[in-house]
Amino acid sequence: MPTKIESPPSATPDAVRQARTKVRPEALSYKGIPVASKSAAEVRQSSITPVSARRTAEATAPDVERLIGPFLLKKKIGVGGMGIVYKATYTKNGAQCAVKVLPLVVSANPLSAARFEREITILKKLKHPHIVKFYGGGEHEGQRFYAMEFVDGGTLEKIIKDKGQLPWEQVVDYGIQLCKALGHAHKHGIVHRDLKPANLFIGKNDKLRLGDFGIARDSDEAALTANGTTVGTQAYMAPEQITGKQPISNKTDLYALGCLLFEMLTGHPPFQGATVMEALLKHINAAPPKVRTDAPDCPIFLEQIILHLLEKSPDKRPRDALAVQGALEEVAERVTASASTISQMTAGTDHSSMETSQQVGVVQPKKPLGKKKSKKSHNKQVAKRPGSGAAWLLSAAVVVLVGGIAFAMWPG
Repeated sequence: MPTKIESPPSATPDAVRQARTKVRPEALSYKGIPVASKSAAEVRQSSITPVSARRTAEATAPDVERLIGPFLLKKKIGVGGMGIVYKATYTKNGAQCAVKVLPLVVSANPLSAARFEREITILKKLKHPHIVKFYGGGEHEGQRFYAMEFVDGGTLEKIIKDKGQLPWEQVVDYGIQLCKALGHAHKHGIVHRDLKPANLFIGKNDKLRLGDFGIARDSDEAALTANGTTVGTQAYMAPEQITGKQPISNKTDLYALGCLLFEMLTGHPPFQGATVMEALLKHINAAPPKVRTDAPDCPIFLEQIILHLLEKSPDKRPRDALAVQGALEEVAERVTASASTISQMTAGTDHSSMETSQQVGVVQPKKPLGKKKSKKSHNKQVAKRPGSGAAWLLSAAVVVLVGGIAFAMWPG
């Protein structure tokens, strides 16, 4: 594994001195035993059955500052099946970063070790403003690690947990940013396969970054997932990801994008179940619920995009992430245009009514007193009043048109 590290942005001189004085190599341990006195071979020998990183002693142990390579690990900020992520300090310049570590017992599984190496290879390829920046990686005392950009705003998962539902304008903004990241990844032959709120990091000014390519598929490399094996997170898995009947493709990520947009708007994923199997079967068989049932403010144009993304067949989904990005960018414009049209038509109706009233209210020249006009003669005169029939027809047409638009945009 390459050991070259790209320096994260520098910190202040005081932070550098503080980081260096806190480095304690003896704190690097496994299950209380210093790693230096327990070789990686011994650790591997003691664990034949593959273990998820979530269930390792390192994942559940209290935070203890320790050194791995040139990084001082401080606090765990994420634990997943493929590794543990720490907030860390780069000791050479005091910069803050995040370091993902593969626990020693997980390294004993060749597949887990290969996936970790694959993730590093993928991150090297992907340099994009909306993808977490990769700084470099290496191996320390038999333990694999790599460093990446630290995004201090937290995850989208936490934002949804705190707020419940997000305004549709914010959802559109996040969706556009994510489409840009996906478009870049797909262009390089990478399918993420695990899009979910926990893997989306929100920084300053609501800038979104996509991370955790631990189970991503690289079309340029040999497959690491055996045929018939399902990988992913149940709430966001496309039908083909579950059944294996169709190949994994860029459109697999687009389905997950639809699930994400749905969840941001409603506060929950589109398909839920009491068991994992129940949820998976809904992805395969059930029609997606209407977004506007739980999010009545959601524009119909946005709901249509989400339903398009959640099509069961990949062939029926949007062409690519760029097409979805374009559709999302048009949502606000279409909402504004519709509101403007309704406003203009309403104003037009009022104006036409005023003109009609003025026309009907014109004072006719007085005629000599005589016999009362017959009803028949009066009707003829009304019929001859200029513009009265046309104005009435125009008003009726405008009312019908406005009502049609309002009905189309009405929730649920």
